[in-house]
Amino acid sequence: MNAVVKSLIVACVLAVFATGCAADPAEAPATNAGTAGTAEFAAGASAGTLLDGGGWSRATTEDGLCDVAWRADAGEVPRNVAFGLEVWLLRDGQPLAGPRLELRARMPEHGHGLVREPTVTDQGHGRYRVDNLLLHMRGLWQLDFAVTEGLVGDRARFELTL
Repeated sequence: MNAVVKSLIVACVLAVFATGCAADPAEAPATNAGTAGTAEFAAGASAGTLLDGGGWSRATTEDGLCDVAWRADAGEVPRNVAFGLEVWLLRDGQPLAGPRLELRARMPEHGHGLVREPTVTDQGHGRYRVDNLLLHMRGLWQLDFAVTEGLVGDRARFELTL
């Protein structure tokens, strides 16, 4: 193993230990200060106060299963740069835990989708994380958030132009 690879491994191990070693979770640095959290929902706040504005896009799924709210980490969706999304599934203004979420993106005018698959992670309590999303071309994109709860499937479609 060459010295560069060893250095990278050591740096990664140290970074993992450094981020996970805060004595008190309140002392740990926030990863995204603008993130809506489950504590606010538990305290009785509704999605209307937490997810309206602040860069959130929000729509009800086609058959009314739930609301999907999302925003890009950097505020705006970049072109040809990998980025992530914070996503919430809501029913009656409260987080909807348990459904499976998938994200598909396509360019209808070009007849193709993504060049690589994004990763969707269920973070619990109705909150999801999408990573490795790459919208590589200018033009109209359709983002389809497919939600499956039990045997029921539904989707919310968002269109954006880069």
